[in-house]
Amino acid sequence: MADDDVLSNTTLREIIETGGNYKVNPFFNGLDLCNFYEEKGENISFVLLDVEMPERNGIDTAQWIRNYEISKHRKRVPIIGLTGHTDQQIIEKCLCAGMDKILKKPIRKVDILETLKSFI
Repeated sequence: MADDDVLSNTTLREIIETGGNYKVNPFFNGLDLCNFYEEKGENISFVLLDVEMPERNGIDTAQWIRNYEISKHRKRVPIIGLTGHTDQQIIEKCLCAGMDKILKKPIRKVDILETLKSFI
């Protein structure tokens, strides 16, 4: 999971780990998540990405993951985008970059847990 907002990052991690019984590796930018993905990508069940982050935003991160999966012949991991944007153009950019679903902030516990269950 990558979200540069400390509160969102902490809250989502707690919800997912306690309510969904998953282990979350939190990052505060897309670049750090991509570095982790290169090292541990085969063990990742899903990726959560905030759309707007420093160093590498969610759209660029999703594109990087999709390209990496293709180049390394890895299975496609579900990518769930997190955003406060309601602009349809941003949502379309996210989907075109390879995100499988977009959840709008503020994110409800039930929405994130149901979304994760639907992909796993």
